[in-house]
Amino acid sequence: MKLKFKFIDLFIILACIGAGILFVNRMNLADGRSQVLQNDEKAEITMAVPFIESEIIDHLKVGDPVKDVMANNPIGRVKNIEVSEIDPRDFSFEGKVLKFDDHLYKKATITIEANGKKTDKGILIGQTNYFTGQTNTFGAGLVKLFNVRISGIKYLGE
Repeated sequence: MKLKFKFIDLFIILACIGAGILFVNRMNLADGRSQVLQNDEKAEITMAVPFIESEIIDHLKVGDPVKDVMANNPIGRVKNIEVSEIDPRDFSFEGKVLKFDDHLYKKATITIEANGKKTDKGILIGQTNYFTGQTNTFGAGLVKLFNVRISGIKYLGE
């Protein structure tokens, strides 16, 4: 049995290999994974919790481990917790303020100390890229935090 390759066959094979390489490269860049060879850097991630029950926030302590609940990814440790009163204007819809017992809820800003790889989009921790403006569910110590928005990422080396 004799195999014959024509010029077009060789061109198709090379085009498929090239397309595969470009696809894999594009996927890695999209997830911020092109920085895999970088060393981890220390960073502070600031998270805004728009509302949380007053009694629940008391269970959150400085030093508690923080993890991404959805990805089961450890993020870092709680460095600072700032608790403040809820602004009712944050809960308005079409000019109408929603009614709720504001003494039962608080607003919190949590600072996390983390190690990760610096990316163009944010910080790569494990296999997950976290970026400013991202909303997620996190666990901190015994507390589960819903609708948490990452409001800032600051690298401590800068």
